[in-house]
Amino acid sequence: MDHELLGGSHYRELADALAGSAHRAEMASRARLLAQAARSDRLHGYPDDALSALREAEKIWCELKEEHARTGTRGEIARILFDKGQVDEAMKLHQEELGIYEHLGDTRSRAVTLGDIARILVSKGQVDEAMKLHQERLRIFEHLGDKDGVGNTLWGVAHIEASRGNFQDALACSARSYALCLELGRLEGICFVGLQYGQLLAIAGEKKEARVVLARSLDGFDRLGMLDKAREVLALIDRL
Repeated sequence: MDHELLGGSHYRELADALAGSAHRAEMASRARLLAQAARSDRLHGYPDDALSALREAEKIWCELKEEHARTGTRGEIARILFDKGQVDEAMKLHQEELGIYEHLGDTRSRAVTLGDIARILVSKGQVDEAMKLHQERLRIFEHLGDKDGVGNTLWGVAHIEASRGNFQDALACSARSYALCLELGRLEGICFVGLQYGQLLAIAGEKKEARVVLARSLDGFDRLGMLDKAREVLALIDRL
């Protein structure tokens, strides 16, 4: 079975099998499994289940005194709070997260968090400030040779450029991001970046290529079990 197809219940069952263990390695494994369950739950539209799993994982990391892992878990909690519209609480958690990564000297995790903050700024209409953060994180990821980070950042930049009506720049950024998703074999990236890229191709009049890209997204969303998204993509293809 593909890693992406494993549902939250699968990870939760594995985590439950380790419940009650006082062994450090098994406690850490349980926390990681709960985080995997939460990611699956979030992807499939179950934010409350995801939050429950992440808060349980955070308690384990706190008990183990694993500051870095606890901070990453709090960052995932913040993303779900943002999805639920609790923007100020999400921003507070991300700013705390940013300070800890700066203290720990974790440049990559700091850059990831800058992206989370940029997303919140965009939601508040502060797109210039968000773009500055994306430019900073792009420099960091390029310096680190982190293709995944570069691709994710370019996706964020493309969203901002499209919102400004700069469709040519948005298309160029989206194309680079999509190429990296294909190179890395990142199914979620192929789906979500492809959804953006396909629409930008259609706006540019490249309808044949748009259909190819959107068809990949359709197949990917089907594989992930994200049927609402699959239907959304199918409707876009039908309109081309």
